[in-house]
Formats: sequence, structure tokens, C-alpha cells
Amino acid sequence: MNIFVGLLSLGALLFVLISPQAPAELRPEFARALAAGGMAMFLVAASIAALMGRQQARLGMLGAALAFFGTLAIQNIFLIAELSGTGDPKMFQKLGSNVVQSTIEIGIDAWALLSAKTVAFFSSRQSAP
Repeated sequence: MNIFVGLLSLGALLFVLISPQAPAELRPEFARALAAGGMAMFLVAASIAALMGRQQARLGMLGAALAFFGTLAIQNIFLIAELSGTGDPKMFQKLGSNVVQSTIEIGIDAWALLSAKTVAFFSSRQSAP
């Protein structure tokens, strides 16, 4: 899931940055684009390393998921607060569902990476030659 979401985010970011069809209002500033791309790449790299059984990558993947999905949740919460009382109720439902979705994704990552079976898997990989 993390690899797919990270690659999808990188693809969308690249499209917005280089496509002549993308409106200029959607193009992020350099620092924001760098941060968004960096977080997405970190999520992908840490997830691949964790799937390969690297012990340190497990916590790196959890940190990357917290940073990536947490940032999405916080952005949506700020939008809800900024636009409260002025927007379409359907927009607030969508933003609220985005917050819930990001929170669920963090929960799935935490459950998957901190469960007893996962800890046992990484422990067995660490002791293997």
C-alpha cells in the first residue's frame, strides 16, 4: 500500500510540475515540492527496505508513514478549519473523510509493523546468516 501511494504521489507531483495542462495555481513552490517528493520517496524506499527484512527499515517505514499520512491529515484539518462556515457541506465531508482515511492508513501501518508476527519476522531475519 505504501509503495503504491508513494509512487502515485510522486507521479502526481511530477505531472503538476512539468505538465503544460496543469494550472499554474496547482504548482507548489520549490520547497514544498521538494518536501512532498522527499516524503513520498522516503515512504517508498523505507517500505521496500522493510519488505526486504531490514530491521531498521521497519521503524523507518513507520516514521515515513506517520510523516506522509500525518501531513495529509493535518493539511485537511487546516482546510476544514480555514473554510468552516463558508463552503459546501459536501466539501467538508470529503475533507473529513480524507482525515479519517489518513488516520486509518497510519493505524494499518502501526498494526502491521508493530504486531507480534512482524516483530518475529524481523527478529528471524536479523539472526539469519
